[in-house]
Amino acid sequence: MDSFKNTIGKVIDFTKVSSMTTLETALKKSMSDMGRRTEHRLSEATASTDDKVSLAEFEKSYMHKMNADALSLYQEDLKCNAESIHGVVKKTVDSNITQDMDRKNTGSKANLGTFFGVFLPCCQNIVGVIYFVRMPWIIGCAGVLEGSAIVLICCGMSICTALSMSAIATNGRVTAGGTYFMISRSLGPAFGGSLGVLFFMGTSISVAMYYLGTIETLLTYIAPKIAIFGVSPEDPKRYHDYRLFGSCLLIIMTTVVFLGVKIVSRLAFCAIIFLFAALLSIFLGFIMASPETSARICVLGDHVIKFELVHPNNTWECHKNKTGPLYDAYCKKINGTDVCEEYFVKNEAQLLPGIPGFRKDIFIDAIYNHYTEIGNIPGTKTPAKHEREIVSDITTSFVVLIGIYFPSITGVESGSNYSGDLRDAQISIPRGTIAAAFVTSFIYGESISMNGELVLSLMAFPSKWVVLVGTLTATIGAGLQALAGGPRLLQAIADDNIIPHLSFFAQKWRGEPVRCLIVTFFIAEMGILIAFLDYVAPIVTMFFLMCYGFINFAVTLQSLLDTPHWRPSFRYYHWSLTLFGTCLCLATMFICSWKYAIVALVIAALMYQYMEYKGAEKEWGDGMTGLNMSGALYALMRLKQDYKHIKNWRPQVLVLLKMSDINFFQSAFNDDDLYLVTLADMLKAGKGLSMFGTVIQGHMDEMQDEKEMIRNAYARCLENAGVKGFIEVVIHPNVVDGLSCMIQSAGLGALRPNTVLIGWPVEWTENRNMASYNVFLDTMRTVSLCKDALIILKAKSFPCKGMKCKGTIDIWWIVNDGGMLLLIGHLLKRHKIWSRCQLRLFTVAGKHLIYIFTTT
Repeated sequence: MDSFKNTIGKVIDFTKVSSMTTLETALKKSMSDMGRRTEHRLSEATASTDDKVSLAEFEKSYMHKMNADALSLYQEDLKCNAESIHGVVKKTVDSNITQDMDRKNTGSKANLGTFFGVFLPCCQNIVGVIYFVRMPWIIGCAGVLEGSAIVLICCGMSICTALSMSAIATNGRVTAGGTYFMISRSLGPAFGGSLGVLFFMGTSISVAMYYLGTIETLLTYIAPKIAIFGVSPEDPKRYHDYRLFGSCLLIIMTTVVFLGVKIVSRLAFCAIIFLFAALLSIFLGFIMASPETSARICVLGDHVIKFELVHPNNTWECHKNKTGPLYDAYCKKINGTDVCEEYFVKNEAQLLPGIPGFRKDIFIDAIYNHYTEIGNIPGTKTPAKHEREIVSDITTSFVVLIGIYFPSITGVESGSNYSGDLRDAQISIPRGTIAAAFVTSFIYGESISMNGELVLSLMAFPSKWVVLVGTLTATIGAGLQALAGGPRLLQAIADDNIIPHLSFFAQKWRGEPVRCLIVTFFIAEMGILIAFLDYVAPIVTMFFLMCYGFINFAVTLQSLLDTPHWRPSFRYYHWSLTLFGTCLCLATMFICSWKYAIVALVIAALMYQYMEYKGAEKEWGDGMTGLNMSGALYALMRLKQDYKHIKNWRPQVLVLLKMSDINFFQSAFNDDDLYLVTLADMLKAGKGLSMFGTVIQGHMDEMQDEKEMIRNAYARCLENAGVKGFIEVVIHPNVVDGLSCMIQSAGLGALRPNTVLIGWPVEWTENRNMASYNVFLDTMRTVSLCKDALIILKAKSFPCKGMKCKGTIDIWWIVNDGGMLLLIGHLLKRHKIWSRCQLRLFTVAGKHLIYIFTTT
């Protein structure tokens, strides 16, 4: 450690380093100076040596000219120039300390902190349209007990997901992409890409949900007279108004997002002020509410009468007099006689306070659910008439209400969508997300006890307009956040280039993903055209539940694998809690709608398979790779290396190829090696291991680059030939010894080759090369000493893929060969190329008799 400090101290003055940022600057400056000194000494070294000087002599000359004292720490890396060292340091600093360099390269400036970048977007999305427009109705239908269960389940998922996101965000640098970035870097590009697209679709459709809630609030409670198609809320034509006004609002908000994220943040801050003012007004109104000051409702028995029917001309007429509207609604003239419905005759009309105060009977009645079917009077099984009574417009149940309520807490990921615009995502995402999750959970929990024109607005203090305006601005702001976050999510997916033909959306215009914004606009417009909020909400539920479930699953997987790279600085999580969140999300999907859940999972599975085969390969150190490695290690440890029962034996083939015959430029094997590769692929019917190896004659310190080039060339050749297997390249001064080392050491544990496949040395017939004799014979002797099976392919032609062979497969069977020849014939016949052939067996049964057996 002392020598390390002394060496580094000669390069950097640590007394002047006050922070990690200044350390980064000092490192870069010192590396740059070192690079200039290195270039100068390199030029001197090359000038003083002959053009034909060997690499070893050049290194020796170069080492003498370097300052050994100042650079003793880097003695092992003197082949690399200082710029390479600078690149390593830069990558390390960038990936663990700051995101500044990435932003300099992209030209974008991150200036959002925890409050504006994470907390406000989360709160705006969570406390939105569902809270103001649907929450009182949900509690009224479900009751306090089941309503509490709904809030507890959904908020539990929200908090578990917030903890999981915090763990992932503090495990490394989080760039643009937010939730998609976290899933893809934790579970791999296939998982991340498929779920990222679904998450983008969910975010885009949630824009429609927010703006449908905005228009419903506007047309129903604030300005009903501006409706064009439907006069009353129950009129089916009213949905045309939702489509028209919703589309206009979407166009306006898309224009705002087009102007930039700064304007979105400023408008969001204004909207959040109105939101918190509305929440404060509700809580104050709840404390100060009394039956004397409460709004009135007209009740006939237990049927709530429509406000418009009994309040014409701003005057209450809640009575059964013949001159009143109730009498006209329930009674008809038949043959000159008034005939009234039985329910109207038996029950009294009463004008009651909407908020009756704290009464025992009211509290007991509110504990239990009041589910009903569509078209009935709420809380009863009695069919209602739209023109006079409040009617259930949807069949309610516990699972239906979960599906409608869950989108209200789906904003927990909204802050992470701005990860590319945050000053420090590793700090802002955990703090802002968890704070928003707990604050909004408290708000929703308190709303249960309120049990409830817009019901919450009736409790507002000092005026209902505080809540109405707050509802309007909150839903507009939530939609604005989703409309701004969705395009960034799609742009991050396109920028990673993991989905074919999606790179078109990776380009930005003035720092904004305009192309992605257009796609988001059209998806949101399709949701607005549905026009029914209670139908749009479950669709959003499925997309978000799936993404939340896999975020929790990612943390569970990483925690259980405990890989070296998994070391988040956020410690307040546990794999059991995240596993509970995963199971809760998946269970809720099927509870809400098993049909929608299956459709969502099938779409995700199809996208996963598509990306698995067509998507670009990315190495992100994901958890699925770690899971595969752990599973492979576990299986290898379970397999006993000395356990070789005949029933478990299968050909595990090592194919020895000639390195000199490979065509690097065409990435294709020559005919002889192609036949070997094809035969090895046909023997895979035995479900065994396939390895392809070659030996390079030379020394390791001279041919490392050539080794990698040859390995990559073989990989391309195998891929072009459609063959899967493992590649091994050995560098050795002697080819025979190299082949011997490969045959002895190839494989791992029980997964080592037991069969060697080589080609017949056809060059013997062309020239008498004694070296070729020795290589072939020594290889045969090595295989025999290792007690492996040996297959020699001697053929000028061999069936390739796409061909269909007919005839017989002739086997000249030696009885004491252990059945290897019979097995080869059987495995070949299982391949589609040889499937139409018959096996024909020749064997010696006596001194002068040869029997011929055929089989189909």
